[in-house]
Amino acid sequence: MFLFLMKKYLPFLILCLLLAALMMLPACREEQGINLDLNFSVNVANPEKDFPNLEAIANSKKDVFYQYGRPDFIRLWWTSDGKPQRYLDVDTRLRDPRVKNNLNQSWIYLKNNAEFIFDSSEQYRQIPLTDKTLTICQYGDPEDVKEVTALDGALEETWNYFSRGVILRFRDDKIVHRQNYTPMGRFIKK
Repeated sequence: MFLFLMKKYLPFLILCLLLAALMMLPACREEQGINLDLNFSVNVANPEKDFPNLEAIANSKKDVFYQYGRPDFIRLWWTSDGKPQRYLDVDTRLRDPRVKNNLNQSWIYLKNNAEFIFDSSEQYRQIPLTDKTLTICQYGDPEDVKEVTALDGALEETWNYFSRGVILRFRDDKIVHRQNYTPMGRFIKK
């Protein structure tokens, strides 16, 4: 009985498997070759050897690639201002391939202390790396963040890396204080 059903439905099963395999191909051509390690960061990803797909990217990205090579990191812009996000803030969007594959990106070159922001398919701009971006590239996303507005109106953030034993205080994206302590083990980034 089982063999009879297998023979009858085998072509249909093969077709379904092929369709499922095709649907699992990455929807976004450019993001092929990006390794987003959620244990490290939801804000930066490592480009793999095949990044970028030169046939599918905009001219602005080709210009940067030909001039500087493959970036050290790809920064994912979850918000229009590019503010680093926590995993819990983007968790549901991470599960939606349409959102994840259509995020704006910038390319980070550590040796050049440069970040390239692509404004359009033909235009880009280069900015110096901020301390926050450098910190995320070095340590990953913070395990705890506290935000406070100082008396003079400046935004101060304290980033705690329990597993690395580091506390960093930022004021307007610049590190103003660093404290090291004995690491406390592995923590889940919220």
